[in-house]
Amino acid sequence: MRIDTILIEASPGEVRAAMLAGGQVWQVALHRHAAPSRVGAIYLGRVRRVEPAMSAAFVDLALDADGFLRARDVARTMGGGGKHARIERLVHEGAVIPVQVTADAWGAKGPSVTTALRLPGRFLHYRPASRGVLFPNGIRAQDRERIAAVLEPALTSGEGAVVQVSALDLSESMVANALAEELAELRAGWASLEAHRAVVAAPACLDPGPAPVARLIAPHAHAGLARLVAGDHGSAAAAKRWAERHAPELVERVEVWNRPESVFEAHGVEAEIEAALAPRVTLAGGGELVFEPGETLTAIDVNSAGFFGKAGSAARDVNLAAAPELARQICLRGVAGAVVVDLLRMDTPRERDQVLRAMRRELSEEPPGCHVLGLSHLRLLELTRRRRGPSLAEELQDPSPTPALRADAAAYAALRRVVREARPGGGATLAASPELVARLEGPLAGALAEASVVAGPVTLRAEPGWPRERAEVMIATKP
Repeated sequence: MRIDTILIEASPGEVRAAMLAGGQVWQVALHRHAAPSRVGAIYLGRVRRVEPAMSAAFVDLALDADGFLRARDVARTMGGGGKHARIERLVHEGAVIPVQVTADAWGAKGPSVTTALRLPGRFLHYRPASRGVLFPNGIRAQDRERIAAVLEPALTSGEGAVVQVSALDLSESMVANALAEELAELRAGWASLEAHRAVVAAPACLDPGPAPVARLIAPHAHAGLARLVAGDHGSAAAAKRWAERHAPELVERVEVWNRPESVFEAHGVEAEIEAALAPRVTLAGGGELVFEPGETLTAIDVNSAGFFGKAGSAARDVNLAAAPELARQICLRGVAGAVVVDLLRMDTPRERDQVLRAMRRELSEEPPGCHVLGLSHLRLLELTRRRRGPSLAEELQDPSPTPALRADAAAYAALRRVVREARPGGGATLAASPELVARLEGPLAGALAEASVVAGPVTLRAEPGWPRERAEVMIATKP
């Protein structure tokens, strides 16, 4: 899978992005102003508690929940045993340390943090507290040697860098100057953070990380991206600013969507989001996937459901047909952690090996962090995927035996309707459940104010007995 199109849609209180490959939606990412992602943000934290039994420490970041710092993430910059590091030998309670958020808080867990800081650039990521030059997997030895020969002498003994794929496109005559200029710029950025650190008391935020549009598109933007479509001029301008700095070849590929229907509706994203919240997915030609998220792992069942394969190998054929959609759904739903897939039972080792190779091939093409471990003794496919934050269902639904749309998600959807249906500046009345009205008058008052800027004054009307999914928009009429 290689993302070829990114769609951006801004609405009151949030920005959403959808990543497409071959016309299919592979991922949906959300940024909500009331609860923003903090991945990439740098904090001056204070160690609140050290837990040797967990090999981790809890770091006060002045957020709702403490950051979770594993010993191995400290050992990278402070030394002390690598994967066998002892947290109590690396940090102590009350220690003030700079950390960077690597995964957002979710459920009862706080954000994950590391002391191995990174400042992102176009050609490299600067690592001020680490040593050495790192390269992405799959880079040819001659490319490693060519770039390392230029970069390693430019780094001091206390610096490191992660080379980005874009650096491979630099010619022999350009590579030295381009890397030197970017290294100087990133060093200056780190010096600015160090100066800020010297005048604030922990806990404090030193750098909030990327702006919303940049945060959403950066992980998926690459030189081969065909289109970056924004639903409004503001988002398009933000995308172009990011591209000018990090991927100039993409500037001309940013376009503004100017049709009556929203960019998400036109590309089927809303329908894909709704389908991704359902437990069952029908496969082309028959068969289905059944998703059962749990507290400790996600179970996925592959069912034949009327699929007809070759005589004697129907189970293999269903499993092979399921592989591409399984990869897409794991990515789209944001499934992470431990995952087991109950494949249809195959009798021969050859069939099992064939399906395992197909699963590894499909899942290796989705974003980094997914590792296929193999088949267990119970013939369950085991895999893990790195967690970066809540899944799509955790973002949009309340956890319960019969999941319902979260109140915040329902409120944002109602405001999108207001902006879509109201005449610009004409005003509207939004009727909704008392719960949604309370949200819009309280934590989401900023989003309501944004809607009022576009639609004119928005009057809220609480309707007792209405479910949170129900909302009606009444357009103000001219006198």
